[in-house]
Amino acid sequence: MPSRTRIVGHRGAKALVDHENTLHAFARTAEVGARWVELDVRRLGDGELVVFHDPVLDGKPLYAMGLDELRGRSRDRGYRVPTLDEALRFCAGRLRVDIELKELHTEACVVAAAKRHLQVGDYVYTSFHDRVIAGLKLLDPAAPAGLLLGRPDPRAPLLTRLTELFPVHRLQACGADFVGPYFRLLRLGFLQRVQAAGYPVWVWTVNDEACMRRLLDAGVDAIITDRPDLGVRLREEKQPEALPAEAFEPFDDELVEQLAV
Repeated sequence: MPSRTRIVGHRGAKALVDHENTLHAFARTAEVGARWVELDVRRLGDGELVVFHDPVLDGKPLYAMGLDELRGRSRDRGYRVPTLDEALRFCAGRLRVDIELKELHTEACVVAAAKRHLQVGDYVYTSFHDRVIAGLKLLDPAAPAGLLLGRPDPRAPLLTRLTELFPVHRLQACGADFVGPYFRLLRLGFLQRVQAAGYPVWVWTVNDEACMRRLLDAGVDAIITDRPDLGVRLREEKQPEALPAEAFEPFDDELVEQLAV
């Protein structure tokens, strides 16, 4: 358990900006005092890795687009999609990064990007795919990798929910270092089971103040939230910093503007 719970901006400070998973969203996370950001990675048809959550845009799959087309479509909506390299370079020294792999077979390229831009200790990997976690641990064993739980539409709902509520065997089998449950899975003794098995717990996506307070009291390792401002405020109340805060490089507002067009 860390000395203080990490507050992780979900897709950046999602609730505080117009567009998630953008450089503006990541800079906003730092502005409110959070030092971790979560971002999503997908591969385009031209092989480029981009920071984007959904598998489609305007009804067209991302795997059928190249970077120029995706950026053209997003530009029409008023934002710019960063590549993974751009996002990690932007965050380096300023934010630690939870890199969520949305798809299979992107592990090697994601690991290469993480190692290009970030230092060990400044990033973790997460994924809903057990096979992705196992692959990441082979490619980058020094970096923590967490198995996400709480698939919205599982193929086998009953079996999936059982293995999510009782996940220790899955965590051991894929070599996960920590577990990332959806907050509604925290029942029937979930926290006690996984903590007793030695797994840190990173809970997503928590935006309710009362729920945040309970999780801070329970000593979870991280809270992933659209409201990092609220998370930071509550953590300061419940877990005041005993030592001087770590120094991070500030974001350059001019750089943010240049990279956002």
